[in-house]
Amino acid sequence: MPRIYYKSEQLAGQALDQTILSSSEFDEIFTQAEHRLYEFSTPESGFFQRLFGKDNACFCYVQLSKDGILYTTREGSFFLPVSLIFYDVDDASFPSLFYFIAKLGDQLELRQCQAGQGVQWFQIPDLHDEVTDPKIIHKVKNSLSALKEKTAVEFANRPLHEQSEVEVDFEECSEEYPELDEHLKQAYAQLAEICLKQHPRKSVALDYIHQMKNTDDDFFSSIGQLMDDLWQENIRLFVSMDWKQEVTDLEWHLQSMLKDNWQLELTLPDLALLSDDAVVSEDGVFEQYHQVLLKQGLKLGFVDMDSDSYVFMLHPVDEIETVKKAVETIGYRYL
Repeated sequence: MPRIYYKSEQLAGQALDQTILSSSEFDEIFTQAEHRLYEFSTPESGFFQRLFGKDNACFCYVQLSKDGILYTTREGSFFLPVSLIFYDVDDASFPSLFYFIAKLGDQLELRQCQAGQGVQWFQIPDLHDEVTDPKIIHKVKNSLSALKEKTAVEFANRPLHEQSEVEVDFEECSEEYPELDEHLKQAYAQLAEICLKQHPRKSVALDYIHQMKNTDDDFFSSIGQLMDDLWQENIRLFVSMDWKQEVTDLEWHLQSMLKDNWQLELTLPDLALLSDDAVVSEDGVFEQYHQVLLKQGLKLGFVDMDSDSYVFMLHPVDEIETVKKAVETIGYRYL
């Protein structure tokens, strides 16, 4: 899921017209929302659109990001605003095209951003721009109407004293988590030393590991937080892929891991023969890539997280036992 970054807590352009969305309406959405991500279907266009005389199209996805925090790293200081993020195609950590309404102080603004594969988080402040297309503004308004209607129903049906995902997420993120046990940090560091052996920024990953907190509970996990942190740094120690993702995404991840972690460029199998929209869960997909990797003395190691996603690393074949032991130490089964 994308997050929004500014270089400071200031509007980058013009404040949003309050007839589109007021600051109080914005706050109310977050108060009433039950989830962090909402999906909307787009109505038929063409004949039916002309018949009814208006376009009711919404964005397919609306994400609620309740950050509102300052973030300082080697790349500089950034502000992550509370924001509503709109997009149609979930094709990258930062989608190829997305729009957002951010709250800065007591004002809102609507921005658009062209990103996609390879874009790193710290580039986002320089990539977003104002929205001037009336059709996009109309689509945002439709999406807001649908979102407000859905969240209002959720809020009305919510049992008294029960928290929403967004509220829990915000409170959990605000807690001061305890340090991760040292023996667990050592296991993560060992995996980084093995799997990021030739990565030019391996030390960055080790710094993150050294600062890891114990975030394991019903909503978060330490390994998930580490994956998110390293993903923002464009470091692939672990890669997580949903079973429905296309094989082209898997190939992109593997090529990036080979190049960054091992300084290798390999010709991987052409899986277009399977189908134009083949997904990673189809029989033989991982195995075909695996055979090529084995010839280089590398293999895919999977972390069983009891989910419908694949979480994997790329490590030397002769390090299987060491990697397996480290994965078991951090609390998971190695596959």
